Order: sequence, then structure tokens, then C-alpha cells
Amino acid sequence: AKDAVAALQDSNASLRESLAEKAAVGDAHSKQQRSAAKVLERQRIALQISTQIKFIVDTPEQLYAFLDSVRLHDATLRVRLAQLAFESLCANKSANRVRHFIESQW
Repeated sequence: AKDAVAALQDSNASLRESLAEKAAVGDAHSKQQRSAAKVLERQRIALQISTQIKFIVDTPEQLYAFLDSVRLHDATLRVRLAQLAFESLCANKSANRVRHFIESQW
């Protein structure tokens, strides 16, 4: 009976060690996933901001092209979309660093 109890205690200790190792690996994996998610979120925000800035910067050239070809509806639509992009950037706290540039382009 003592051998069985000793075997169970050894088995229990082994199981605890194994669970502790798996928990540590799981924690490390979770940290990596959270870190990767943060990086992806920052990249998504940067892409959103850069796309809107490019749209605003390209608007004058597009606007003149639309006006030269008497595409007044397209010119009006482009100005309105640029205005929405500008308002979105002004409301975006992540775009604070480029706010002066955005305002100079608008």
C-alpha cells in the first residue's frame, strides 16, 4: 500500500510540474499574441491615417482634372470625400502628430 501511495504522490507531483510548464508556455504564447495584436492594430491605424492623408493630398490634382474635363459631379464628390477624410483625421487622436500637415493641405 505504501508503494501505491508513493507512486500516486510521484504521479501527482509529476502532473503538477507538467501543468505548471504548460501554464507557463500558455502565458508566454498569450503574451506573444497580445504583442502581435498590438503591432497589427498600430499598423492598421497607420495605414488608415496614411490613406486618408494621401487622399487629401491628391485631391487638388484630381479636382483640377475633374474641372478641366467638366466632370462637376465628380469634382463635388471628391471635395466632399476629402472633407470627410479631413474631419476623420482631425477626430483621430492617433493623427495628432500630422495635424499641422493635414491642416496645411486642406
